Amino acid sequence: MEQCSIHNTIVAAVSFVFFFNPPNVITFA
Repeated sequence: MEQCSIHNTIVAAVSFVFFFNPPNVITFA
């Protein structure tokens, strides 16, 4: 359960950054 919650938080953060600043995702990739 905890791992799922942590993964959800990471996905939410990445999604937020991707939606707010797509170029940042390119740097991460």
